[in-house]
Amino acid sequence: MSRINHTEQYRRYRFLRAAWCNFENIYGYLDTRKQADLHKFYQPSHQLSQQELTAHIASVRMVDPSLAQRAGTYAGVLERLFLEASNQQGVSPSQAWKTIRATYEATISDPDSRDAQLLYVPEGTPLQLKNRRAILTARAIRRPEPDIGLLVRASLEYYRQVQEESVNHDA
Repeated sequence: MSRINHTEQYRRYRFLRAAWCNFENIYGYLDTRKQADLHKFYQPSHQLSQQELTAHIASVRMVDPSLAQRAGTYAGVLERLFLEASNQQGVSPSQAWKTIRATYEATISDPDSRDAQLLYVPEGTPLQLKNRRAILTARAIRRPEPDIGLLVRASLEYYRQVQEESVNHDA
């Protein structure tokens, strides 16, 4: 099987980057090992140019040659999920990809923007899947780097609870 070209790799990266910045919950449909492979190969949590992505992919291929195949498969799964979700909301595939391109451009200009919610469900809309109520499921989203702020808050909360228990125990 032949390798895909750099342009296609960058197109996949742009999709994964837009998804990570605007509707990262789609990553939860993959198990955390598969999410880790996507992050290692495509680095969707980082803003990369096509040249930076190409250099990164070349270095990753030297360390783990099979990662390209695995990450490409997982990216394809997320793209199909995105298109299916868009279709269920009445959005054509061409309009969905136009939205992805626009979202990616917005991400470049303002990485913290969450205005373009591609899988937006209006408030009060019942979740349904093929005329049946949807079953809500919690899914894990793997971060490529630890969230230091969250760790600090968790540590402070832990120490606050230990302090309270110590005071209550002494009383």
